Amino acid sequence: MLVFALLAAGILAIGCLYYRNYEQNYRAEVERQLSSIADLKVNELVQYRKERLGDANTFSDNPAFSELVRRFLDPPVDEDARRQLQHGSADFRPTTNIPRSICSMSRALNGWRSPTSRSRCPVIWPGTTPRPCDPAG
Repeated sequence: MLVFALLAAGILAIGCLYYRNYEQNYRAEVERQLSSIADLKVNELVQYRKERLGDANTFSDNPAFSELVRRFLDPPVDEDARRQLQHGSADFRPTTNIPRSICSMSRALNGWRSPTSRSRCPVIWPGTTPRPCDPAG
């Protein structure tokens, strides 16, 4: 009976040690994966910001465009300015396609997109109904 108790205690101790080792290794792997995902997202957001700043530089020194945007943003919305911005945006091509992970940010910030462009994230113009992201691009 003593041999059985010692054998059972030894198996239990080895099982506990194995479980703790497995838990530590599993936790380290999950932390590594989450850290990699976070790094990728940070890099994606930094790249997105650089691209949007580059797009903004396209318009920064254009007083006619600035006046048009001011007229559009000032209440009440100037429908002529809105039409001109939407029509003029057909000629503007952003630096790259907006990734799907940025769609919610695009919705929140009312990103820039022509009604005829193939951007993955639609612009939500004031007075329009939001549409979901198009996974096909």
